[in-house]
Amino acid sequence: MKAEKKALLQIGTVAKGAATTIRTVRYYLQLGLISEADRSPGGFYLFDTDAVDRVRYICHLRELGLSLGDIQKLIDIRRHSPVGATASRGLRARLELQIRAIEQKIADFRQLKQEIAAAVQVLRQCADCDRKPDPSVCAACPVLHSLDDPPTPMKVVF
Repeated sequence: MKAEKKALLQIGTVAKGAATTIRTVRYYLQLGLISEADRSPGGFYLFDTDAVDRVRYICHLRELGLSLGDIQKLIDIRRHSPVGATASRGLRARLELQIRAIEQKIADFRQLKQEIAAAVQVLRQCADCDRKPDPSVCAACPVLHSLDDPPTPMKVVF
């Protein structure tokens, strides 16, 4: 019985499948975030089909704010643990730190949303203003003067 030959993908196919660039795939390869499965006779990198999902997920984690260093630490914990229990403890501890960081970001985003919503409410009152938006004009505006503490976005813009 012959061993089934697994399909291998070239770097461009991995990049296209993960909706990223060849440069990104090369960079992840250089950092050790992904591994090549083989090389073609011409020396081109070849990857297992699961590399597409792995690159896509790494890109997704990056979009959500995880650094490549954070991702690398997770991979290193798994890769360098002598047994599964050690990897499990290390990964769990690291991921719990990530959960706390994400919870803080969610709280920060909620606060930002409230500040922006408050600024939108103030700006609705300015919808009929026919004066040129200028720091001296806006500083004399009765709408802004009526506010005890203008929303933070208003402080930045006006």
